[in-house]
Parts: sequence; C-alpha cells; structure tokens
Amino acid sequence: MPAKDFYDRLSKGDQAKLNNLFLRMADHGRIANRQKFKQVEGDLFAFKSFRIRVSCYQNGRCWYLLHGFEKKGDDWPRGEVIRGLNLLAEHRGQ
Repeated sequence: MPAKDFYDRLSKGDQAKLNNLFLRMADHGRIANRQKFKQVEGDLFAFKSFRIRVSCYQNGRCWYLLHGFEKKGDDWPRGEVIRGLNLLAEHRGQ
C-alpha cells in the first residue's frame, strides 16, 4: 500500500491538508482548483498540497490512492508518472 505508507510518514499538518482535499472530493465529487487536484496522464490524477503529490484514479464513484511523493521541480518526474501508471494497471488487474 504505497499511498498509505507515504501518508503515514507525513507530518500531522500535511496529513490534515490532504484529509481536507479527500473530504472535499467526497463531499462535492470534484475539486475544481487545479492547484489542488489535476489529471496527470490518462486515468492518473493527483491530489496536490504544496510539494506533496498523491496519485489516484477513479472507478465509478470511488477514488483509489496509488502512491505519493514530494515533488521537487515544476513537472512530475517521469519515473513517478510511470510508477503511478504501473500501480494503476496493477490495481485494475491489467
């Protein structure tokens, strides 16, 4: 469970920021602010809080968290995109 392992290592403050994003998605079904949530590639999306990124995908009405990392630059590192896409394929059983 890479996303849970990453989440558990975060500070309580960073966990609270992500929890607010997760609750907003649960309550409203979307997050319109691209600075907080955006499509990365294909079916891979990301919750964003400052430098923290948690990749996810949607299946029906459910969102599944895949993995997380702390982003250093402006763009997602290609290795993290590939990791997210691989986890997505694995989770879907492809």
